[in-house]
Amino acid sequence: MKDKKVLILFFVLLLFSYSCEQERITYYENKNNTEESIYQILKKDGRFTYYIKALDLTEFAALLDNTGSFTAFPPTDDAFTAYLSERSKSFESLSKEELREIVAYSFTDFALPSQYLTTKSEWGFWSRENNAFRKKTRYSVPVYDEDVYKVISEPKYLLLFTNDYFSAVGGSGKEAETYNYFYPNTAWNKNSLGVNVVNANVVEADIPAKNGFIYIVDKVLTPPANIAEIISEKPQYNEFGGLFQKFKEFVFSQSETERRNSSVDLYFKKLTGSMPRELNTPVAELEVDINEENVRGSYTMQAPTYSSHTIFVPSNAALAAHLNKYTGEPSRPALRHLLNGHLIKELIQYPYHLKADKGPYKYLFDGGKVTGGELASNGAIYYVNEVVESNVFKGVAGPIFFNNNYSTLMYALEKSNQTLQLSDGTSIFHLLVLDNAYFEAEKITYEPSLDVFYKDGKVWSDVDGPKATSKDKVAEFVNQLIVKGALKGGFGKASTGEYFYFDDANKKIISDNQTIDYTESYTSADGTGKGFYIDKIFAPQQQYDAFFNESYKKFRNLLNLANILLYEDYTVFVLPDSEINYDTPPFDMIGADGKLKGENAVQRLLEVVNQYIVPDPLFTKDADAHKTHNTKNELAPIQFQETQIIDKNGNAITITKPDITKSGVIIHEINSLINN
Repeated sequence: MKDKKVLILFFVLLLFSYSCEQERITYYENKNNTEESIYQILKKDGRFTYYIKALDLTEFAALLDNTGSFTAFPPTDDAFTAYLSERSKSFESLSKEELREIVAYSFTDFALPSQYLTTKSEWGFWSRENNAFRKKTRYSVPVYDEDVYKVISEPKYLLLFTNDYFSAVGGSGKEAETYNYFYPNTAWNKNSLGVNVVNANVVEADIPAKNGFIYIVDKVLTPPANIAEIISEKPQYNEFGGLFQKFKEFVFSQSETERRNSSVDLYFKKLTGSMPRELNTPVAELEVDINEENVRGSYTMQAPTYSSHTIFVPSNAALAAHLNKYTGEPSRPALRHLLNGHLIKELIQYPYHLKADKGPYKYLFDGGKVTGGELASNGAIYYVNEVVESNVFKGVAGPIFFNNNYSTLMYALEKSNQTLQLSDGTSIFHLLVLDNAYFEAEKITYEPSLDVFYKDGKVWSDVDGPKATSKDKVAEFVNQLIVKGALKGGFGKASTGEYFYFDDANKKIISDNQTIDYTESYTSADGTGKGFYIDKIFAPQQQYDAFFNESYKKFRNLLNLANILLYEDYTVFVLPDSEINYDTPPFDMIGADGKLKGENAVQRLLEVVNQYIVPDPLFTKDADAHKTHNTKNELAPIQFQETQIIDKNGNAITITKPDITKSGVIIHEINSLINN
């Protein structure tokens, strides 16, 4: 039976392999049985004399005249003449580098008939999104940094626009409108082919050659600049682009050096943004890198082929107005959130998509505020005359990003991944804010270059040695400063489980009989949170069981005998020892020695003790809580009021010590038995 299954599997794989091979043969078949190359066809045609000269003067003539798999987009002589006229040049005056740029950018690897232009990636893989509109060319330019180390730049990409592509990005019926927004001087190709390449029309398509396909275009294609290059040349917008340079890093890549088999030159790979391949640096970086041609990210495996970014660039004046809000130089995290908030890590967002929430920054861009736009080789640029601050700056943590006196707390929020959570724009948060002086007094420091917190000169961790990391300890610390959700009668629960009472009238925060004064408070710009400036934190709260053992020993014994555990957000009405008499109803199932006696003792005790427990948080100062509540004994509800509770028989029982909080459990001392 097993051998039979193996045999069946073998034939299935064989059939699949044959099917793939047939597809490959069909895909690359020489449709007119021509033995001529791309070079030979263009030379014989007679309309491409300039292009042929350019091929002959560069290293590409032999390439396009040989065996291979290419897709070429050659310009006609008319297109070349127009190109030269616009630049007041003759063909002879073009340098070899200019010719190389024109030729290298005019063809891509892989033979792509029109039906595969936007459904095949640069490597020939299927792109299920049907929007693989970027095709890698042979053109690239070496880049040099300040120290003149050679950097291998990535090839420029051709931008292909087809009906299928616009359909994939939600632009059906808006093809001309969208294309002309970026290329107003080129008509959208409305013929049956429906293909434009950068700013040129395809006038003839699917011309087969033995080494690929030819698409004739009506303009000389020139490599577009990338986002970083374009912004740097805009006098009114270049300062925003300059902020990105603070995050640009050049690091040595052994793999790049070895891959190019270089024993003489040290090649360097430009690794910027948050996706360095060879070195996983600990410094938190940008969501995207506007310098990269080869767009990296979490799109899919074909990310470099069809992905690109959208960036909103504020004017220099608008940026200056924003930066004036900071006390001193903006911190690296502040700049990162500022830049990331202006980036959309998706496919190009066209004008009709602009009014939408995008990404973790919940950034609502209004297309009506865009003053202009253009396409770069790696994305779309929209110019705006204001810095629309993202939710990071509008949330409850926003003010600490503008004030360097709170930079250590800001780094702690970043380290514990709390910043975006505190800024989601919908949840309510209360944040206790500590300045740098507190951390200095506690000998807590942060080293940005290592992204590590230190306490008393050692890594702030419960673990010693090389595996020590400060992340967990920092998260534990930060959680005691954050209260999520609306307050109930002034009470709110910290992320660590403790309850705080906010006494706004006296500017005090109270927890477990501890009191902290706050100097000032503020409401977040988005109205969802409130911050409180404090100079110390609460000591760890006493656990409820230790508290009972100390002050309510008999009630603690009742819980133990009934095997009752209390959980966070439970409310307990506790009796002092003087009100609990063993061997007497309702506690007659317990002997004078404090131990259970008689039949069904545990069940009888459970029914009694559960009358004192409500599985909800109840505070006397919370008016919404002043109503009838079911206890854990569903047959014994109680009515909760500000100073008393009333059992189902109408007996009023005074609350003598209200709102005691111990490790998330709310405790009210009462002065007499509940008689349900």
